[in-house]
Amino acid sequence: MSLQRSNALNIALLVGAALLLTVPLAVGPDVAPDRVEFYVEGDWADRDGQQTLVYEDLSPAEQSVFDEAQAASPETVTVAAASAPERLTPHTNGIELYNVHHGDEVWLLQAKHRNNSADFLTQILPRLVLGMSGILLGILAGYREFA
Repeated sequence: MSLQRSNALNIALLVGAALLLTVPLAVGPDVAPDRVEFYVEGDWADRDGQQTLVYEDLSPAEQSVFDEAQAASPETVTVAAASAPERLTPHTNGIELYNVHHGDEVWLLQAKHRNNSADFLTQILPRLVLGMSGILLGILAGYREFA
């Protein structure tokens, strides 16, 4: 094989190795941001062991979330965790139940804090395989150059 072809192949191997190493680092896993899901159910009894809130004492943001979830019932309302009312946001991957007194009725307000992490098989493993392939191509280019 000629010297020019050998050099061109080594350069191609090094470029391929660099791409295989940098692409997984530059393109992060596709993970949904943290969110809080709110659900409201009517015709509820004031249950012991659950926090009791009075609608009129809620902040405007908390009232807004409650009103949206009440209007969407039986569906849930999803809010980005960063913009959800702090008092109604449970710990990560937690669920909180509240008795909400609104007028003469008691409503159940359920809040779930959802946190997604990168899936190993679809998000992490392919990046590991690409990185390892880049390392192997780099080793092959080095072997071809110095052996």
